[in-house]
Amino acid sequence: MRKAGNNNGLILCLFINLLLSLKWSIPGIILLILHFVTDISIWWGIGALGLWIALTWLGTAFFSWLASKGNEPDPQLEDKNPYSQRNSRK
Repeated sequence: MRKAGNNNGLILCLFINLLLSLKWSIPGIILLILHFVTDISIWWGIGALGLWIALTWLGTAFFSWLASKGNEPDPQLEDKNPYSQRNSRK
């Protein structure tokens, strides 16, 4: 079977998963808002958003890898049955 490309839609799936898991970005957004309201570092918000994107990418890459491994057929085994029809035609 021919493969479509190297990434097999990984980027598209990553964007869809980021949209579906948007609620997990709320801590990063709150930390960014707190940066502008109070005097905390902006790196806390950027780090939280980066962690959210990294974990979503790892999950998407893992399931993409699993999907690519399930498409290979099993190798043909030798027929060792002495009573099978294939051996009696010799």
